[in-house]
Amino acid sequence: MLLIKKNKEDCMKLNEKWQEYAEELVEVLELKGQPIAITYTDEEIESTVNKGSDVCSVLLKARNGEIICLSKAKCTCPGGKWHLGFAEKRIGLEKILVEGEKLWATVAIARQSIGNTHKIAPPPLGLTKYIVFSPMNKAKLRPDLVTILCNPGQASRLVFLADYHGDPVKPQVLGSLCWSAITYPLISGNLNVTMGDPTARRHHKYDSNELIVSIPYRMIPNIMEALQYSTAGKGKMAPWFARISEES
Repeated sequence: MLLIKKNKEDCMKLNEKWQEYAEELVEVLELKGQPIAITYTDEEIESTVNKGSDVCSVLLKARNGEIICLSKAKCTCPGGKWHLGFAEKRIGLEKILVEGEKLWATVAIARQSIGNTHKIAPPPLGLTKYIVFSPMNKAKLRPDLVTILCNPGQASRLVFLADYHGDPVKPQVLGSLCWSAITYPLISGNLNVTMGDPTARRHHKYDSNELIVSIPYRMIPNIMEALQYSTAGKGKMAPWFARISEES
């Protein structure tokens, strides 16, 4: 019983830790809204939004404080269901992308482009029943990914905070917004910086001045340490370098 109690207490401390990380990231980087904690799980978490949603809108909602427990039944975008691992690809998807969205010239080119991204990071089919999207300061489960909507200056700081300890930054900007923001960093283990696809950005009214930075959670402790020392965070330049910078 003592061991069980200790394990529960340790889990609570870990939970508090990523919530603390969220507050410091918002404060130091001056983020608009919360970092988004994304967790693949078989545990159904209570949502503050119960109607069906597509992935691109869920990111915006979670950033602004909502908790969404997405499932195959509640994911309303066929492409999103596939890219996130809830279902196999819908037949005729390429035709929709060519004739509806008009993002590629032919269905063959669409198939080739999607195939190239999925060689890099295939959808995690059948991984879990649910994907929970939460503002990181309210996340009840350990995140698999932390996704941050931010301006280019903030994205630059996050990239260099990750590189402070040599964590991998290998951007992939092609593919759907849900693939580049979730599937790729989840499967590859790399931090990603992406714009997302123009259809998703336009439809959901993403801020035209913002990028999407997605970070595997295992990198976050290193980033938080770097935040204390790097000039991309709270660190200060050496006095001699500051003088040179002012004189140049």
